[in-house]
Amino acid sequence: MNSMGQSPLHLTATCILQAGSSGIAPNTTALVNPYGFPMEIHEIKWQIRTGDVNYRPLGASTGCSFTLGSVKLTNGFVPINLFCKSTGMTAGTGSNVNQNLAAEEITDPTANFWNQFSWRLPVPLYVPPGAVLVPKFEHRNLLPSDLNITISYTGTTLPMAFRPKRILVPWVAYWAAKTILLSAADSDNSQETDLANTWPESINIQRMVGRTLLLRNSSGWVSEDGNFGDYQSDLLQVRIVRSDGHHIVPEFSRWSMVFPHQRRSWEMRDAIMAPNSFMMAFIQKAASANAGGGGAADQLTTQSMMSIVGWREVGT
Repeated sequence: MNSMGQSPLHLTATCILQAGSSGIAPNTTALVNPYGFPMEIHEIKWQIRTGDVNYRPLGASTGCSFTLGSVKLTNGFVPINLFCKSTGMTAGTGSNVNQNLAAEEITDPTANFWNQFSWRLPVPLYVPPGAVLVPKFEHRNLLPSDLNITISYTGTTLPMAFRPKRILVPWVAYWAAKTILLSAADSDNSQETDLANTWPESINIQRMVGRTLLLRNSSGWVSEDGNFGDYQSDLLQVRIVRSDGHHIVPEFSRWSMVFPHQRRSWEMRDAIMAPNSFMMAFIQKAASANAGGGGAADQLTTQSMMSIVGWREVGT
């Protein structure tokens, strides 16, 4: 195997995430390069399944953290649908399929419900021989069902003598706003520790992702930006400011214009986040005439989530 050179490699592991559980890891041995060589990870893919055929955005229901040795890649358990942009690939029925499904989320409404997500890393992640990028999962309790998780790493096996000239590490930080009654006007804002670069190096930003959820209190039913008279993202306005006072979104702007319906993502190029800095996000939501069902227990609520996805060069 010493002459294998650079060869494609696909690794997969699974676990069952029970309702209310946190810090659950799959069989990480299955995510180690079996040849004992170093490798680069280029893409991370998730599939999430549940036996409940009611529509639920399982990416929002599942948090994921990553560590490589002592190096953290996330600020805690980031909802999986905040790692990647939507692609518009959907399957299913109904007049609002493209809007209701977060694009990597593909569903068969006649079978067990499942979502798929794919995060093309902003930079290849070097993994030394015998090391492993450890994923852990959290059930975010948006639904009562257990979740069957499959995670895959796609990358390249490298020669044993290979050592990168630069150590580049992805970083993902997120904020989840409070839940707000769909029928009510309300506001919220992130904290300094949410959308933060906690490192002494700059973050090169790949994208910012914005998602909105619709929740029915009585049944635990969850949708993403569903059309119930109003799209939640059209009721919502957002303003974003850097910790040094620089305005990223200077005036309150419609959420769906900052994070478009089809992509749910603001793709960026050459954007830099300073060391040990943060962004503050402020949201305002208009009232909707759609309250939901017949009583307070069945009312609809909405929640907004936002992330910063990028990378840093360690040691610079």
